Amino acid sequence: MPAFFQDAFQRLLEEQPRLPFQALTSGFQPPMRRFFESQFDDIMNEFRGQQGKQIQRGEDPTLQFTDFLGGLDFPGRYQATPPLMAGRGTGRFVPRTFFDLGQKPF
Repeated sequence: MPAFFQDAFQRLLEEQPRLPFQALTSGFQPPMRRFFESQFDDIMNEFRGQQGKQIQRGEDPTLQFTDFLGGLDFPGRYQATPPLMAGRGTGRFVPRTFFDLGQKPF
């Protein structure tokens, strides 16, 4: 791929951070993918915090979001999250309860 297209593509990924995030999480199993879709804002805040640390050290904020995502341990994060918060609860094994509301047919 020519450098122009590669630069434009990288710029697009940085301007639209949900694109690389969704591409990365699309390969996960559905419960894990749903969990990380709900965690996008928290992960974005962590990224901004890392950029802020670079600025505090007097450096230019050179950290790219795609590089930041590459350094995250997604499976480890998922496993470290309490099961009920990560959607791994036992509710899926419990049958639904139906109530008889006392309605009688005609």
